This record gives sequence, structure tokens and C-alpha cells, in this order.
Amino acid sequence: MNQKGFTLSEILFGVLIIGILAAIALPSYFKVIERARIAEAETILGATSQAQSRRWMRHNSYTKLFSGLDVSPTNDAKSLFCTKGPANQDDKENCNNGFAIELDGTGANKYGTGHATATRVGNDQYQYILKRYYQSPYITCTATTDLDKALCADFCGVDSVETSCCNNKTDGDCTDFPDEDFQGGSST
Repeated sequence: MNQKGFTLSEILFGVLIIGILAAIALPSYFKVIERARIAEAETILGATSQAQSRRWMRHNSYTKLFSGLDVSPTNDAKSLFCTKGPANQDDKENCNNGFAIELDGTGANKYGTGHATATRVGNDQYQYILKRYYQSPYITCTATTDLDKALCADFCGVDSVETSCCNNKTDGDCTDFPDEDFQGGSST
């Protein structure tokens, strides 16, 4: 008798192996996807900071509206921009699975506390906040969950994070520009 094909136990064993490999690979895959989203937010925060610096040189003030910048994600963007979903929102909870980018135009002088904030919204897995002061090249990552702490540590290039950390800074912490959310040094 010619027996071609697989037995039920061989098929179940193959499915089991594929399931184990998927369980190992999926968390890493989600982390890679989230790092790509962070890169998108970094780009927006960087462009916004440069545009705010140019605005400071022209008008001696920052703006709270995206439309007041020479670089704007949309023509009618207000102080909140959603990277996914409707761009012009009044409430960051309506920003789908992406970032809610907010501008803060405060600052009495060039080295004021004006900053742009990217809040991760619409995702139950990651809920962190990225903040960049307009006159600083550094971005702080503030974690709210254990997954966020690992992601922020990876973003900042440190071993572990208690609450917040700063990227691309090897000497000290992000205290060059005051941040009420930043607690401690670059790592814990």
C-alpha cells in the first residue's frame, strides 16, 4: 500500500513548533514596529523644534499652533496633530493608533520651557510620552507601564528606566532643560 501524506501527530507536532516560534517572535516584532513609530515621532518632534527655533528668530516668540510654523503637517492643524486618523482634533483620545503631537509655546526667552510632546494613544500595549524642548537636541521618554520602561530604555540606550530617560546623552541627564516629568538621571 502506498502511504503518502502526514499522520495527525506529525501535523500537530508541526503546528506546535510553529506556535512556539510565533510566541517567541511576536513580542520582538511588536517592539520593532513600535521603534519605527518612535522614529516617526522623533522626526516630527525634530522638525517642529527646528521650525519653532526659526519662528523665535523671526518673531521672538513660540507658537502653540502648527499653522503658525513654516513647517506644518496640515494647513489647518491647531495645537494638536494626530499622526493616525483625523489630523485636526481637539481631543487626543480621538487620535487613532498613533501619536497625539501637542505644541507648548510658553517661554519668556529663547531658553524657555517651550516644547513639543508626542503622546502614544490608541494602543493598550504601549502608552509612553516623548518630549522635546525646542532648544534642546534631546528627547525624553516617559514610561507608564513595564513594556514602556523596556521600550524607553531601548530608545535611550540604557539598561533600565524607572520613569524617564533621555536619548543620545552620555554625560549626565536631561536637566539642561527643566522637565517636571523627568525624575533622576538618564538611567536607574
